[in-house]
Amino acid sequence: MESGVPPGFGIGQFKNMKNILKDTENELVIAIRSPLVAWVGGLGIFFLLYLAYLLITQGRSEDERIIGLAGASATCALFFFAGYEKSDFSFDLQTRILAWSRRRGFFRRNGTVPFAAIERVVLQSCMGNDRYYPSHRVALITSNGELPLTAFYEHDDMNEVIAERIRSFLAMPPGSLLEDSVESFVESGRNVDAIRLLREKSGISLAEAHNTVARIKDGKGSDKPPRNGE
Repeated sequence: MESGVPPGFGIGQFKNMKNILKDTENELVIAIRSPLVAWVGGLGIFFLLYLAYLLITQGRSEDERIIGLAGASATCALFFFAGYEKSDFSFDLQTRILAWSRRRGFFRRNGTVPFAAIERVVLQSCMGNDRYYPSHRVALITSNGELPLTAFYEHDDMNEVIAERIRSFLAMPPGSLLEDSVESFVESGRNVDAIRLLREKSGISLAEAHNTVARIKDGKGSDKPPRNGE
């Protein structure tokens, strides 16, 4: 399984595009792409090729243009390796298996997960998530660990849409995304983040959120987290 990156890494730095490529009765395919980062990586290759051309034709490594091109190429390469992400998650209802693959820079990982091993589909927020610009990612909690759909946390409404669609496809109880997400935080010992997510998504007071998390922690949180207007 893949554990992703340490909480707080790359928060809001790279914008990924998330799409439901295929949504039928028996198959759900979700794709994550980083078009901007890929474009920057291509620009870095252009700078590198132009740098090689100048070195071959001019042969002067001290030229300001050459130094500038070397710096620009290195910067683009660093941005690409740090931020490029291409992931595909294919849920097959007939085989009841999730097949996934993730590419980060030039490195790729893949695997399969039986539906029976997927215990929860949750929203995760990073440690110290900013209250005015909260960022999240979707993660699958399995019997073998966490499998996030993206390595990075982002402010993107598609996260919630995709999480709900996966839960529906896996026949998980509707309307319990927030409850499962909060409980997942509590079980990981991240009570502050559980309170923060609960307040952000439900609009309740700090005292109410604290009490809800305390009930869950004590094994008495059978009630779902309250929502706006309830």
